[in-house]
Formats: sequence, C-alpha cells, structure tokens
Amino acid sequence: PKRMASLALNATTDDYEAPDFAATAADIQADTPFCDVLGRRQRAWLRETLLASTARLKLIVSGSVLIGNPEESPCEGGDNNHVCRCSGDDLECYDVAKRELAWLVHEATLPGESCALVLVGDYHMSDFRQIRPGRERYAESFGSSGFTKPIIQFMSSGLTDVTAHGHACEAWNADPLGMRVNGSCRFVDEPSFGMLRLEDGGGELVQRSDDKIQKVRMQIIGVDGSVREEEVLDMDTCTLET
Repeated sequence: PKRMASLALNATTDDYEAPDFAATAADIQADTPFCDVLGRRQRAWLRETLLASTARLKLIVSGSVLIGNPEESPCEGGDNNHVCRCSGDDLECYDVAKRELAWLVHEATLPGESCALVLVGDYHMSDFRQIRPGRERYAESFGSSGFTKPIIQFMSSGLTDVTAHGHACEAWNADPLGMRVNGSCRFVDEPSFGMLRLEDGGGELVQRSDDKIQKVRMQIIGVDGSVREEEVLDMDTCTLET
C-alpha cells in the first residue's frame, strides 16, 4: 500500500481564460491581470493528482508560504511608515491560487484514511501554523469559513542567520490572526532544519510498506541537534495533538 506522496509546486506565468466563477473553489481557474504563482494547467494537474492519490500521507511542498499574513503589515525592508498587502515570499499576492490551494488541501484531507500536510520555507524562520475551520478572523482571506477540517503548515526555512535571526517578535514577523500554533510569537529564528518522523501506533519508526502511519512527528531541530519545537499530527483525525 502507498504510504506517502509528495507534490512540489513551482512558479509559472501561463496565460488565462476569463473564468466562470462557480459556487465552489473546485471551479475556480484564475482571474488575474497578468500572471499567477500557479497557472491554470498546473492547478488542474495538482487537483487531479492530489484528489486521486490514495497515499496515507500527502505532502504538498511549496517554496512560497501558503499560510502567511493576509493583513497589511510593514513592508519588507521598509521604515514602518509604509504597509504592504503581500510579500514576495508567500501567496498573498496571488489570491485565487492561494484560495484554491487551500481548498485542495482541505479536500485531500480525509480523516481516518489520509492526511495532507503543507511543507514550506522562504521566511528565514521556522514555525507551525494552521487554518482552523469556521469563521475565524482570517476565514474570508482563505475562503475557509465552510471548512470542516484544519489545514496544517510546517515551515522550515531556518538554515540561515539573516532576516529573522536575532529579532524580537515585531509587527512583520508576528502572527496577529491566531494561525501560528501556540501563540503569535512562537517561532524559531535561529539556524535550524525540519524533520518528519513517521510513527506507527506504538510510537516506533515506520520502516516497512505494510506498516500503517499513525502519527507524524514534526520537529524543528537546531544545528546542535536539539529539538526547538515539535508538533504531532494524528493521522486518524488529521489534527494536531494537544
């Protein structure tokens, strides 16, 4: 049986046809003035591949951050007198692609059967974030008010000592919307890397194809080998353990 599948996303500048916006995100193709981070053909491929996969764990790997900060914040490299709606490191500048990707991850998450997990980087810090179901403060931005399952993102981009390193929790790196797990300022700014440990029901490492993944232990590890942050994904519920 297939235990894990991974999909990597790349940028594109495909042309678009004017979309017929239907009631569901499944029918959203694109409405953009010039280009998007994921083209129409890429999104069609991703939708077909992700929803057809029977893997127990589905990893969606993206260089651009899905769950960033959808509200205005101080511009990168600015003097705090200017605010920006999006940055070059996340999908906030590409609203249609962001919403459809969020919807696809939600639809690919089938508690008890398979869970989808988003892996990202590019922020020069590491953390865990999630989109919770229901009318959260950020629901309009992600189109997630009707979601019934969370979307979990593991960001590991800390093998650097620039950008976030040594900074306190400030307006540009805080999470004011409650998407960051364990608090607005809970992130690792020092050099680190991410690790996924696939475990069976007894907490042992899954090593054989017939072993069933029961938990995914996600770790942010410092260069000295110590675990800086850890979250555990329960594969039966596709939620984080508390």
